[in-house]
Amino acid sequence: RRSTLQFVKGGRPGSRQRTYALTMPQRNSSEESPFVSALDIGVLELVASIINFFTAVEADVFVGVKGSTYSTDVFSVRYYQQKEKGGGENYIVGPDGIKRLYGPAA
Repeated sequence: RRSTLQFVKGGRPGSRQRTYALTMPQRNSSEESPFVSALDIGVLELVASIINFFTAVEADVFVGVKGSTYSTDVFSVRYYQQKEKGGGENYIVGPDGIKRLYGPAA
């Protein structure tokens, strides 16, 4: 079989990956060792999340959500890399509205 990537309109998240995995050829004809693609193990999502993280770290302004571990990590990296001294600003959104953050997330 030939490998093809099919886009599924109106499908659930991940349906493109499942469709792709179903059309991938196997390494050999044995059922015991099926081919495992990068989509099957989530490598593409991991790479995308790493790119998103470093884009947020390098941004001039970052607005994060209070209580989010992702936001806390971005705030901390930006603080310890001294992004504020280069003009970078951090803001946090919580129940009390948007506030500027001057240190690492607490």
